[in-house]
Amino acid sequence: MILSTRAADVLRDLLEPNGEFLPVVSPENPDVALFHPTTLLDALDKEKAEPRYMDLEKKKPFKVVRYWFVEEKLGDVPIFVLAEDAGKIFVADAFVERVCENQPTGFGFRRLWSPELGSVHCDRLWGPFPASEDINL
Repeated sequence: MILSTRAADVLRDLLEPNGEFLPVVSPENPDVALFHPTTLLDALDKEKAEPRYMDLEKKKPFKVVRYWFVEEKLGDVPIFVLAEDAGKIFVADAFVERVCENQPTGFGFRRLWSPELGSVHCDRLWGPFPASEDINL
């Protein structure tokens, strides 16, 4: 995740326990930080979620089409990755709230799941998202 140093400072207490900041050398833009999330959660509800697999034995998922989480396994972790979808970074409400309070630009969030709604299907995982649906900063 590439962040401005301002965004990194605002989110540092949420990020540092769940990953690592890596050095960035950018003479053109010295005001950047690189964060690599390392908190791996086994929180995907494999009965309700819809993963897609690369093997017939269904042992190696490569993406998830519909997300459903086991709420107890999420805990209070603000940012994490899933083994089933390691290419995506997931954030919890605490992370989204902090971003909204401080208004760094360039963030976009799509709600994939909530305990009240269950799985919230979306065709587009990358922003910008329609203003009526999700949060874009």
